[in-house]
Amino acid sequence: MKKASHRGFCSLCRKERDTFTCRGCRKEFCLSHLQEHRRTLNEQLDKLTDNHSSLRQILIELQLPAARNSPVIKQGDQWEDKCLRIIGKAAGKLKQIRDEHDFNEVDLEQLTKQVTQMHEYLNQAPSHLIHKHAQTVISKIQAASVIHQEKKESKRRTWKEEGTIVAGGNQQGELEDQLSGPEGIYIDEDKNIYIADLPNHRIVRWDCGADSATVVAGGNGQGYAVDQLNCPTDVVMDKETQSLIIADAGNRRVIRWNGEDSTDPEILIDNIDCWGLAMDNEGFLYVSDRENHEVRRGKPGDAEGTLVAGGNGQGSRQMQLNCPTYLFVDAQQSVYVTDRDNHRVMKWTKGASEGLSVAGGNGKGNKLNQLAFPAGVFVDPTGQVYVADAGNGRIILGHEGERSGEIIVGSNQEGQEAHQLFGPKGLTCDTDGNLYVADSWNARVQRFDLIMSSKVFVLS
Repeated sequence: MKKASHRGFCSLCRKERDTFTCRGCRKEFCLSHLQEHRRTLNEQLDKLTDNHSSLRQILIELQLPAARNSPVIKQGDQWEDKCLRIIGKAAGKLKQIRDEHDFNEVDLEQLTKQVTQMHEYLNQAPSHLIHKHAQTVISKIQAASVIHQEKKESKRRTWKEEGTIVAGGNQQGELEDQLSGPEGIYIDEDKNIYIADLPNHRIVRWDCGADSATVVAGGNGQGYAVDQLNCPTDVVMDKETQSLIIADAGNRRVIRWNGEDSTDPEILIDNIDCWGLAMDNEGFLYVSDRENHEVRRGKPGDAEGTLVAGGNGQGSRQMQLNCPTYLFVDAQQSVYVTDRDNHRVMKWTKGASEGLSVAGGNGKGNKLNQLAFPAGVFVDPTGQVYVADAGNGRIILGHEGERSGEIIVGSNQEGQEAHQLFGPKGLTCDTDGNLYVADSWNARVQRFDLIMSSKVFVLS
């Protein structure tokens, strides 16, 4: 990191400040975001250090005196000599970084290559060494492969073609057993569904197995009063406070509703064209801003937050968004953004300056590599991306680039039958893997039951 500061625009908060330039990524940061950038680099270094230590221990254990009597001793000696050079080179780099505490992305990339080389050479261990210590070494080599490559067991999921109505489905209306146009949905651990019922200006909770809903926020007509909402679009639960956070889109605000009997909701963010919300595993709130074509992250109550996606003007380039709506955040704090008017879903990894298209992005259409005004997005634990393709009446399993996606639910034929969708919006899964869809223009929420999970192995 450069220590001298100058006036410039921070790459995260976009404000003119005294900024510092990172020699690695060449971005400028204000002092507070420079410290955040440094913490991210330190986390990456810690992971590389752990990987190096694990691989180093296994390589050393393979250099055992018992191999000295082997008829292929020369092969073993050559392998051991190269092992020592590889280990020493990586260890030296790690020591230098730790001692000087001065490193950047370029240094981490070099170190990553050295650790990768250790892993590759481990797989070239002479057979007599592996055979001699088969019980202990083979299992450790396999463990190292998991550590280095982050091998994950993925499950290709299949759902029933026909859905079950779990909320609404009694024509459009404002009665307790009706919905008018559900948008965002949130499901808790007890499978109770919280629904942003936009035209009715309310949030309702539909308890698991219930025939009707309970109004938990709004429901007193369209308005700005303390007991009113105006076209709410999304809702999430703040588990720490057991309160609801609501995108009150028509009132241009994000609010906290502290309970069904609350008469004084807290305004968390004012004057924002927010459509979608998400919370990560550390309690950070993510909000999409359609007007500024960006996504920000912060603790509830932090009105400014930190830019995590977009913010480079309206457009279709990799660092831009065009009317971002729904959001999903995974365990690594990667943000998946429904880039509605670009007809794509973008993934922004933590700290990234640009996104990657993981669904759509090939123009508006109904081909399998296209989307039409996508809405809700959900990512399963194996990283597979599911998108509510609102304009095509279907749920798509997305793929990167030009690759075709797969239709999971619905088809290109919109309708109101159990196997059809009409304007699907919110999308989520319960703890059993069942898929929930806010079938907006059918005024219902449908559940599609999981019927199969076939094992697929994915290397990330």
